[in-house]
Amino acid sequence: MGWSSKKALLVTLPFVLLAGCTFHSNQISTLRSMFNQPEQANVQWRARYGNKVVPVVAINHEPFVVFANNDGVAIAFDGWHVRSVVGFGLSNPLAITFQDNDPRFSGGTTGLGQGPVHRCEPWFFTESAGGGQWLQRCSAEFYYQNAVALDGDGRIIRIEQIVDASGTRLILEKSLGTP
Repeated sequence: MGWSSKKALLVTLPFVLLAGCTFHSNQISTLRSMFNQPEQANVQWRARYGNKVVPVVAINHEPFVVFANNDGVAIAFDGWHVRSVVGFGLSNPLAITFQDNDPRFSGGTTGLGQGPVHRCEPWFFTESAGGGQWLQRCSAEFYYQNAVALDGDGRIIRIEQIVDASGTRLILEKSLGTP
């Protein structure tokens, strides 16, 4: 690097550093905090939405576990329910809110709101030899069941839930061979 290149770098570097110190954006701060603070579990998962299956990793970002990958897929899970889905070719993120125990869906490919009313019963546990699962029975214009499966140590190994008003199911499953 010649002297003129070093001089140009020395002149511009303080301005770049000052600009970095004075620029502030809530979105950038939030984005940085998402990558600086959460703990990433070294566990691979598969996410299936409709006919699309993608690999994701679990990232602890309180109060959610976010299942995400580098291709724009992000799924927020609050411990009981999937609360949002981004990616999978959706033109609008899916958002799931709850009134009492009943889900309210918005977003998706069409961006349409609620659709049919969904009613869900409280979660109940069924035990099995290798662990068990929490189940939730729901109805709309159709009947379905949400499930959170646990291994023998009580760790979540599968999440299966309806995430939009039309009844599209999202399945998150821990990949075999991961702790």
